[in-house]
Amino acid sequence: MAKRIWYCGLKMIRICHLSSVHPADDVRIFHKECITLAGYSDWEVHFVGNGPLDVGQTGVIFHPLPPFAHGRFLRMLLRGWQGYWMARSVDADIYHFHDPELLPWGWLLKIQGKKVIYDAHEDVPRDILTKSWIPRALRQFVASTTELIENFITRKLDLVVTATPFIRDRFLSVGVNAVVLNNYPKISELGSSIHAVQHGHPSVCYTGAIMAERGAHEMVEALTFAGIQLQLAGSYSPGSLRSNLMSLKGWQYVNELGLVKRDRLPEIFSTSIAGLVLFHPVPNNVNSQPNKLFEYMSAGIPIVCSDFPLWRHLIESVGCGICVDPLNTDEIGGAIRWMIEHPHEARAMGARGARAVRDRFNWETEAGNLVQAYRIIANQLI
Repeated sequence: MAKRIWYCGLKMIRICHLSSVHPADDVRIFHKECITLAGYSDWEVHFVGNGPLDVGQTGVIFHPLPPFAHGRFLRMLLRGWQGYWMARSVDADIYHFHDPELLPWGWLLKIQGKKVIYDAHEDVPRDILTKSWIPRALRQFVASTTELIENFITRKLDLVVTATPFIRDRFLSVGVNAVVLNNYPKISELGSSIHAVQHGHPSVCYTGAIMAERGAHEMVEALTFAGIQLQLAGSYSPGSLRSNLMSLKGWQYVNELGLVKRDRLPEIFSTSIAGLVLFHPVPNNVNSQPNKLFEYMSAGIPIVCSDFPLWRHLIESVGCGICVDPLNTDEIGGAIRWMIEHPHEARAMGARGARAVRDRFNWETEAGNLVQAYRIIANQLI
């Protein structure tokens, strides 16, 4: 067991975040939640995850899980077990885990008298309905079974933290203690691209996981009509998707950047007249709040995004972009052309988005909700 630290004569509350799936430098887990909590002198924050990770002067104590090169099913069975034992050795007061496959281990920690929080990044049952690695005939059964298990275990835990109001409301409807912690960006983290947009750099951008259900084909195909370069940053899922995209006519306009670190995002945004978020209308997408929406807004660039009701309400209420049918490449290309042909209006959209992030959609407002939830749980330990 780890040695205890004392603060002003009182035992410090030890917190342990755990993820067996996400990379160690995950924005939500490490850069937002762990670093925020570590900023309080009466809390000692540990993070068990997939290394390596440079924690710098954040105050977070990182415990890297050993390398794991096996397939998905073995990872789901064994990686959680590895993570549980490493996290258990930390002997934390509060455990905060981030993957649905860790639900049984979270329940076990709760049985052992620990305070336990589950962080629901996704609407997992709806997400399962789009998983290509699950046979189509089994997806509904797997999704329904997963939802029953998730609901049962989370009722036993102290708190569920969700990434969107939609997911929070689903848990609240079945009697789970849940709060929302939106994935808003940190103020000024990504800089401002308003000046670069004013000079009309001829490119649009997409940053993040490159997937068919996130509009990869439509983005590339729309470039032929728009006649503009796409700054494409991220990794392909599956890897074979790249060869499919390369066969499209629009590929000639793609500037492949690969997987980039967050400190390169301002550079990408500074050469873009718009950011693309063209997710397909599948159950887990239509009620999501992708980081990209708010990151583009924070950087001061307008958005071309899917015309989902939730997204349309955000975009139209702020006036920061254009909503399109994500399956219609002509409509996507037309929206991009509009940005090119109306630079003053596009700059104004970007400026309104940046202002909205500064005023409302920022991590600083959400961090207070995280700290308040932890204070309530920590007070039960004193």
